Amino acid sequence: MVKLLTSYNEQVAKVALKNAPQNAKHTSPAIQEEILHIFANNVRVTICNKIGKAKFCLIMDEARDISKRKQMALVLKFVDKEGFIGEHFLDLVHVKDTTAATFKKEIFDVLSHHNLSFKNFRGQGYDSATTRVAEIAHLIAVNEIDTGRGVNQIGTLQQAGDTRWSSHFNSVCSLVWMFGPTCSVLSNIIDEGTTSSQRGDANFAYDLIMSFEFAFVLYLMKEIMGTTDVLCQALQLKCQDIVNAVHLVSTTKSLIEKLRKHGWEALFGTVKSFCNRYKIEVPDLNAPFTMSKARSRRKKSHVTVEHYHRVDIFIATIDSQLHELIK
Repeated sequence: MVKLLTSYNEQVAKVALKNAPQNAKHTSPAIQEEILHIFANNVRVTICNKIGKAKFCLIMDEARDISKRKQMALVLKFVDKEGFIGEHFLDLVHVKDTTAATFKKEIFDVLSHHNLSFKNFRGQGYDSATTRVAEIAHLIAVNEIDTGRGVNQIGTLQQAGDTRWSSHFNSVCSLVWMFGPTCSVLSNIIDEGTTSSQRGDANFAYDLIMSFEFAFVLYLMKEIMGTTDVLCQALQLKCQDIVNAVHLVSTTKSLIEKLRKHGWEALFGTVKSFCNRYKIEVPDLNAPFTMSKARSRRKKSHVTVEHYHRVDIFIATIDSQLHELIK
C-alpha cells in the first residue's frame, strides 16, 4: 500500500520507504495490524448498515488459534432489502473459557457494540460438538429478548453442528416453529424479487411447503427424529458404555415400534391442526389418491389418500428406520 501511494504521490514518496527517517515505522507489524484493524471495522460497519432493521440469525463456532487461545467466531445471516440471503463473518472474539455463560456475555457484548437490536434477533446456530447449546439458549432466553411481535423466538435453534454429525431434529423443529415467517419471506420474494428466476424459485418453494404432503412429511420427520435424537446424541459421546448404548438402541426401537402401531391417529390430528392454522387444504382420506403432475407417470390406481400417506409414507418410513436400528 505504501509503495502504491509513493508511485503516484510525490509528497509521500519524499518521506516514505527509502526516504523515510530511520525511526519511521510505516511498514512495521504494529502499523500493519492497525491498518487491518481499520479495514475490519469499516467492513463491519458496512455489514451492520446492510442489515439495518432487518431480522437476523447468529451462527457461532468455537475453536483455538495457533497460540491455543480459545476464541469464538460470529457470523450473521439475514435477508437484505433485495430479498437475497446474506451470510457475513462479523467478528472473532477471544474468550477466557467455553462455558455457556461466557459465550452468552460475549454475544451480547458484540451485538451491543455494533448497535444490532436484540428485537431483530430471530435465531441461533451453534457447533454442538463443542458448545452446551441448550445452556446458551436458556441464558439468552431468560434475558427476555422479545421479537417484534412480543413473542420470544429464541427456541428456534438450527444447530450447525447437527449438519455434520447428528440428526436434523432441531432444523426440523425450527421450520415448524418459523413456518409462518418462512411463508411471509417467500411471499415477499414472489412479489418483490429482483429477477424472474428468483420469483419463480420462491413461488415453487411456496407451493411446495403449502401442501398437505409437505406438512405431513415434516411432522413425521419431527416425530421420528425426536425419538431417535437422544440415541444419536448419546452415541457421539467419547465415553459411551457399550451396555448403555445397546440399551438405548433397544429403547429407541421399542418407541418407534409403538409409533408404528399407535401413532397414526395422533400424527394425522396434529398435521390437520397445523394445516388449518396456515390454511393448507386437507384432502379427504377416502378420496382416490392422485400423483402430482410431475410424477404422473408413476400414478397408482385404486389407492386412497389415507393408504398413500399411512402405508406408503408413514409405515414405510418407520420400517426403514427400524431396519437401520436392527442392522
